[in-house]
Amino acid sequence: MSITPDNIDHMDKLAQLCVQNNVQVFTYSPVLPFGRANNITWSSEDLIRLKTIEQEIREKYKKLYQSYLLKSMVIMV
Repeated sequence: MSITPDNIDHMDKLAQLCVQNNVQVFTYSPVLPFGRANNITWSSEDLIRLKTIEQEIREKYKKLYQSYLLKSMVIMV
């Protein structure tokens, strides 16, 4: 999921949809303000909100992140 300040609040719903559809991994990437996205601006409040929501999702949907971490470790070996 590409995250912008405008869609941070959609992360939980998407993680929930992933669980309901037996998706094994949920990841996201914040959109950085350059190129065609140069109009994106991240305030310190946005970043704090992103971190808070990420922590809530990690706790609520542990299965999605554990699977991702396990697969990442296997790829690294």
